[in-house]
Amino acid sequence: MLLDIILFTAISCALEGMIYLAAKQFESATFIVNFYLTLSLLLIYRWNLFGWIGSFLLTLGFCLINGASWQSYIIYLGGTIALGALLLYFAKFDKRLIVKTVKGTLLYGIAGFSIVIITRSLIAFAFDQSMLDNLLTQAAMEALNLAIGLIILLICRKQNGLFEDMNDYLVRIAEERKTPHA
Repeated sequence: MLLDIILFTAISCALEGMIYLAAKQFESATFIVNFYLTLSLLLIYRWNLFGWIGSFLLTLGFCLINGASWQSYIIYLGGTIALGALLLYFAKFDKRLIVKTVKGTLLYGIAGFSIVIITRSLIAFAFDQSMLDNLLTQAAMEALNLAIGLIILLICRKQNGLFEDMNDYLVRIAEERKTPHA
């Protein structure tokens, strides 16, 4: 479990570092693609509470790599903390429905991004930023990331064990090993 979370974090931070270095070459770029929120959603789905802690580390790495101000740290970490609401969903409903259907996967991705965008805007409002302006800016900035993230989530759901609760995965693998192959 720890290795999985560390690998996800390291891969995400490496991606963010490359994206940051590439974005510096295009200073006038309006949109910059990043993957940390999509990887956070995968981590949370795979490892529940531990994945949520891992997503917190991803956010710290994202802020560190991008040279964020202290307000940005609070805004971005606050959005990630709010992703804990997904854990409440997991506790109430069968989370396997998220991966079983395209609709479930899309709703999961949209819900995760929406939670983060709204929370960031609320926190930014506490720093005397216009909530509506910030909400629209966050939504515009994350629109491309959401579209790419949804495609990534849809691809991941087709890969064996990638977009799967790790407890279910480990039980399934153990059962498959017990069953003799014909």
